[in-house]
Amino acid sequence: MTQIANTIIQQVIALDPWAFGAYGSCDFLPILDCADYAGGLSFTVNGKRHKGNVMIFLKWSDVYQIIFVSKDGIPVKEIDEVYCDELVRALDYIEGMNYSR
Repeated sequence: MTQIANTIIQQVIALDPWAFGAYGSCDFLPILDCADYAGGLSFTVNGKRHKGNVMIFLKWSDVYQIIFVSKDGIPVKEIDEVYCDELVRALDYIEGMNYSR
């Protein structure tokens, strides 16, 4: 696991120690850096609203972009400009909550 992927995991746990369990999360994989992103984290979820994959990208501007992908590989929702203290509120889409600032 990369440092960025571990940091994302720790940030989510710090906000809500039960979040990953509540989402039915498994298969955690790091996302490597590229021209648009410093790296990130990908994992599979089995939530109330969303079943599939979640990709959290750390942008070079130090904010996150979260993409929810169906089991068929189709992006179903994208949330941009998420700050670290908003991660759990944004990820709660998995369980049927709507994210707003």
